[in-house]
Amino acid sequence: MGQVLAVMYKNVVDGMIFLKGISDKNLYWDYRISIGVVLYFIMSVFNATIKTVRPDSGIVSILSILSGLVIAAGFIQCLPSVLKRSRRILFSSYILFFVVYGISMALISIRGESIDLMLKGSAFLTFAWWIPLGVFVSSIYDKSVLYQVFLRASFIILTLLTLMFIYHPLPENGVAGYNMFFGFNMLIPTLFHINELYKTKKLIYLFLFLTEFLMILVYANRGCLLPIVFIFLYKSLWENKKRTKKLLPIILILLIVIYFLGNILIETIASILEGYGLSSRTLWYLLSGDISNATGRDEIWNNSIKMISERPILGWGLGGEYYQLAAYEGAIEIDNSFTPHNGVLQNWVNFGVLIGSVVSIMIIRPYLNMRHIKDKYYHDLVLIFGSAIVAMFYSASGFFTNPMAAMFLYLSYLYSKRKTNFRIV
Repeated sequence: MGQVLAVMYKNVVDGMIFLKGISDKNLYWDYRISIGVVLYFIMSVFNATIKTVRPDSGIVSILSILSGLVIAAGFIQCLPSVLKRSRRILFSSYILFFVVYGISMALISIRGESIDLMLKGSAFLTFAWWIPLGVFVSSIYDKSVLYQVFLRASFIILTLLTLMFIYHPLPENGVAGYNMFFGFNMLIPTLFHINELYKTKKLIYLFLFLTEFLMILVYANRGCLLPIVFIFLYKSLWENKKRTKKLLPIILILLIVIYFLGNILIETIASILEGYGLSSRTLWYLLSGDISNATGRDEIWNNSIKMISERPILGWGLGGEYYQLAAYEGAIEIDNSFTPHNGVLQNWVNFGVLIGSVVSIMIIRPYLNMRHIKDKYYHDLVLIFGSAIVAMFYSASGFFTNPMAAMFLYLSYLYSKRKTNFRIV
């Protein structure tokens, strides 16, 4: 364990102290922009971890403000270079979403609803974080720099989330809770380490993945398992035809073993966890044979379909779903948690059936083109961020507020092919 921690922190330190020695200006700014992007995730996780570890501390609100300032500072110090590289993309993105949210604001106002939730729950996230993150990653010339900075930062994120896991509230009355923020952010180190496991075959990445996977099983939502399954299937069966032929018999054998011995394995893991006072909601669903239980989402999906049928042409506007979904559920307090919890349904609710279908196709299309990206680091980044948002097609929503969706979409669309290389247009 000590050796693992030593390797982790060596990678972190090596990655953060070398900028002064870089003479190539473009490479220097590639690193600066990459660190600015990664700071967003580190400080977000830091803020959430502090709230879990010291929930009653008076310093929590101060640290939250400082976290936001650090993120903003990371963006601002990179902005001049990003503007030189991607001014047109940045301004075009803001103009596009100003139009989209302007139409949404009009639709919401016509219905007599307040626009406050749309502004706070959707528009702010899109303009403040979503667009900058997407444009920043697309403006980095050497994608290997972004990949390596993310990989090194993954150890910091893992350390912070491990603290959150250690201090997370224990089950009450034997009922395990879960934390969606923890789960979706734990996917960052998990997916990078799975990718490195395939690339390097180093046991340390296997150890890290198994540790991360166990924490996800215990304290994350079930939707976090979908990205892990997706990246394994992609790398095992789709990415390399020779590897597919070799691995297919092994995968079939594993599936047979899981089919016959799955319950025994799950019961064993659950028993070991209980010995440490841990209870897993995901394992409980597996043991009860109810892993596909929608836990109330089916009602939300039915209500979303009602909304689509009521306004199939123009939709309800981006960020315009909160009040109607809350009304269907008879809620007194309304916040931005009242969403369709399904990305495709949300697109239809927000934009209507026709435009919503076009938007969904544009989000799905990069998955079909991924394997044609020749630059290895570029490909791996698109794969990792694309894997991270797979659950959004089924059990989560918010394609235009989720930062990993922004990076996936901008990286996927903002390149042009020149023989075997890719460049930002």
